[in-house]
Amino acid sequence: MSEVFKSSKTLAYHPLLCVYKKLDDASNDHPISKYPAIKVCFSVPKRRFKKAVERTKLRRHLREAYRHIYTELGLRQALGDKYSIVFIYHHHTHLSYQELYEAVHNLLTRLKVKMTQTSLNES
Repeated sequence: MSEVFKSSKTLAYHPLLCVYKKLDDASNDHPISKYPAIKVCFSVPKRRFKKAVERTKLRRHLREAYRHIYTELGLRQALGDKYSIVFIYHHHTHLSYQELYEAVHNLLTRLKVKMTQTSLNES
């Protein structure tokens, strides 16, 4: 995951920051070839939420929203390449599931557009 932060692109939509990077698949022996099309990580900073229960609840809500939207938008079919995506929650209070769902939906929609534009420009 540290590679994602070195040379990556970002999108933001309150309360989330989305950091993403296209993974290179140079050879079939490389461990990347065994990964799924999209690797996703959800981060909730300990600095803002001291209790593990709060951080876990937020991560569960983010994962659930991602799971619904991933299938709704058909991200797997839209992308031919492999990506790593990190969602970072950067708000100081816990928001409702609906607000998190809207934020994840907005970010994934914008991300899908950017990824398809990038793949069209490269070909």
